[in-house]
Amino acid sequence: CLKAVGEWLLGQWQAGTVMPSTGKPMRWEDVMVVVQRNRVAGIAAGVLRRMGIPVAAGAGVVPQAVQDVRALLRVVLVPEDHLALAAVLKGLRGWGDEMLLRLSARAGDGAWVEALPEGDMVWLRGYLGLARPLAVVERAVGEFGFEMAMFEPLLEWCEQSETVAEVVSRLEREDLPVAGGGSGVRIM
Repeated sequence: CLKAVGEWLLGQWQAGTVMPSTGKPMRWEDVMVVVQRNRVAGIAAGVLRRMGIPVAAGAGVVPQAVQDVRALLRVVLVPEDHLALAAVLKGLRGWGDEMLLRLSARAGDGAWVEALPEGDMVWLRGYLGLARPLAVVERAVGEFGFEMAMFEPLLEWCEQSETVAEVVSRLEREDLPVAGGGSGVRIM
């Protein structure tokens, strides 16, 4: 279905279709693709980009840095969550798959968090001691030098919540709004 949308858009572009609202030829910035869930937006963006269609940065796709910090919130709530911890270690600590496999072997049937090398455990303890979700996100944004604007929706949710559990629960129930920008097709 997404490929058919891309083919239709390319056909309109190549034919020089005139936009009724402006009377000018279609620009990619004039196009918006609407999807039901944020996770489909990432797939749509990838399909359109592979077809040579420019897609606006952050066009409905949660940036990887935000996904990594979202996983960090989950680890703060449930340190034994192996999947969230793997996302944090890969995204924020630069671990590769081989390092994760060694951690899994070292942990055996136990919690990965208890088998972390000392330096990574010291780093993680700095976050595990934070009770407020806003403190977790602000610390991560500051530590890694992320652009604050991409975190605005998550920061807003954190400001509205007293506990990390409230934010994690909301992240599991709802799609996080995405702050977007740039030029190209927008996906919402």
